[in-house]
Amino acid sequence: MAITIPDKKKTEKAAAVNRFALSFLQKDSEKNSNFTQFKVGQANIVHLFSPDLIKHVLQTNPGNYLKGKEFDVLKISIGKGLLTNEGESWLKQRRLIQPLFHKQHLAAFSTQMVASTASLIQKWETKQNAIIEDMYSEIVELNLDIILKTIFSNDMTNIEEEIKTITAALIEETAASMVSVLGSVSGIQDLQSLKKNAVYLSGIISDITESRKKKQAVHFDLLDMLMNAEYADTKQKIEPKQLLDELMTLLFTGMETTSSALTFVLYLLYGHPDVLEKFYNEIKFLNGRPPSPEDFKNLPYTNQIISESMRLYPPVWYISRSAIQDDSIEDLKINKGDAIVFSPYIMHRSSKFWEQPDVFNPERFKDRNQNNNFIYFPFGGGPRTCIGNNFAFMSLTTSLVMIAQKFKLQPVSSGQLKLSPLITLRPKEPLMMGIKKV
Repeated sequence: MAITIPDKKKTEKAAAVNRFALSFLQKDSEKNSNFTQFKVGQANIVHLFSPDLIKHVLQTNPGNYLKGKEFDVLKISIGKGLLTNEGESWLKQRRLIQPLFHKQHLAAFSTQMVASTASLIQKWETKQNAIIEDMYSEIVELNLDIILKTIFSNDMTNIEEEIKTITAALIEETAASMVSVLGSVSGIQDLQSLKKNAVYLSGIISDITESRKKKQAVHFDLLDMLMNAEYADTKQKIEPKQLLDELMTLLFTGMETTSSALTFVLYLLYGHPDVLEKFYNEIKFLNGRPPSPEDFKNLPYTNQIISESMRLYPPVWYISRSAIQDDSIEDLKINKGDAIVFSPYIMHRSSKFWEQPDVFNPERFKDRNQNNNFIYFPFGGGPRTCIGNNFAFMSLTTSLVMIAQKFKLQPVSSGQLKLSPLITLRPKEPLMMGIKKV
């Protein structure tokens, strides 16, 4: 079966719709206090930019709000995994999967993070022209390697490159098909090629899981952990179709969001010499070795750098929900069927809540409680907070420190960074960076 690579024009069309949506929401929030209500076609839109209102939707009364219409495209790509499912079925899945991301398991996964980053460093050390032409693409390759091997260990022998190609193609196809509720969801493109890529990848993953069952070998990876996990109430193991959907979800979300985050961390860190100097002083105690999970408590400033970068450039820039019943929040009346939208990007940069919001200042997170304040929520909030947030922070920290130990980077292009808001935020143009060995 042939892999379908989406036309760049399709991706750019979706990005253009979303750029309009982001600009519109930003201006809308500046002109009003807590919320606005308006129509787009036949859809009733409620735009929230008050932390209390957002908290109500995500945390206080989340059962009344289903994922927005945009997630219909994701369901085609990854099925009904933890990201896209709803209701009791979702809660059952969450309880099954959450223990997989306990800190004791994450510590074991760090070995793969180190190995994959070391491979990227080795590749960069062979570069002759000392220029990375597209940093985002390089980081995508890194994180795809990390998440694939965290899920499947070495079960990809002879097909690893094929899996990487089809996964990247499926993500691009999905990105080219998803637009915000403020745009015209229908007619962006035919979804047949998206469906074909999804079937192709799910077939490969199914073959891997069936082979794993037959071999009965023991692996310490997410596939093994999922296959052996039991539902607390029935003690039954996960059904084959649900296993496939969860694996597709882990692969998709584990690569896309972390790639966005690390790209912007590198861009910001190496564009601010004062921050870079403090960062290098902090990581001196490692003496050039990769950080272990035990070292993270001694890297508070690194944590602040990552947190501040995700404030300015949150990978998930936009969240939408659909009301299943009437609701009221303070002086806001929500009707059944209303589309609820809000943006971490806008809340993170609002002058109502942040001093000098457009300035990169990691120090602002020195004493900040980041939990569920809904002024800062890069991983969402409430019961559907991203289950992989600790995994993401470990991966970001590991790769960032290891890259910095070997290279000093220099953004080549000048001027304001233009964004492409697709499934996640990306640089609009290839982000060129010079590399120099430390």
